[in-house]
Amino acid sequence: MTPEMIVRMIEMEQARVANTLLSTPAGRDAFEYGRAVGLHEGYQRVRDLLLNAFQEQERKSYNA
Repeated sequence: MTPEMIVRMIEMEQARVANTLLSTPAGRDAFEYGRAVGLHEGYQRVRDLLLNAFQEQERKSYNA
């Protein structure tokens, strides 16, 4: 599995969760809204961390 595939899978799951949570907003309280925002931010953070790690690995192998 390539790094691009892993990042793409995270992005797809992030989009799925966002779509699910936003498709039925009625009846959601502030806690649920916060939870949804937190999930979305968590996926974004994992994506960014992985991209940074892959880029760092590429830089190290290029400079070696």
